[in-house]
Amino acid sequence: MRLPTTTQMVQSLEEISGDLTDQERAALAPISAVMHSGQVTRLDSEQVEALDAMYSAYFGSTANA
Repeated sequence: MRLPTTTQMVQSLEEISGDLTDQERAALAPISAVMHSGQVTRLDSEQVEALDAMYSAYFGSTANA
């Protein structure tokens, strides 16, 4: 199974944003803003962990996929 890209993870979470908690939406907002700005940047470790945790909670683990 192929791992989702960061963009795919963000887009999937944006699609279900109504199901996210306020804290999850707050964590996703700056990641989404960077993605939509078209700027190529690197996520910091906290953002990577938050994105992975949110995606795993709603779509299943990305580990050992």
